[in-house]
Amino acid sequence: MGVSGEIVLTNGQPTIDAGGVVSDNGRMVDRIKIIGFDDGAELKILEGGVFEAGKGAKLLSEQDVQLRQGFLENSNVNSSSEMVQMIQAMRHFESMQKVVQGYDDMVGSAIRKLGDL
Repeated sequence: MGVSGEIVLTNGQPTIDAGGVVSDNGRMVDRIKIIGFDDGAELKILEGGVFEAGKGAKLLSEQDVQLRQGFLENSNVNSSSEMVQMIQAMRHFESMQKVVQGYDDMVGSAIRKLGDL
């Protein structure tokens, strides 16, 4: 989407500058509409991973934005370290489960011995 509405291109090779201006055959078509949010809590979740802007949405100026054509944004997560942390959490949970089972067995054994008296 552009600032003026939907961006329609006639050429298959548009160019986008760092400020978000879309050009088609050297002719400026529109500027990509980039919105900033004051508070992420104002976003309303719709279907398919789409969000609807709340009251805190504002159009960002060209000075606040830097776009790069042909680049992919990296994830903000290191998948290997997250996997290691997940395995550590799972092992910790399993060990705590064994501690609870051992405690339960001890209590059951103590109750049986008290019943024998």
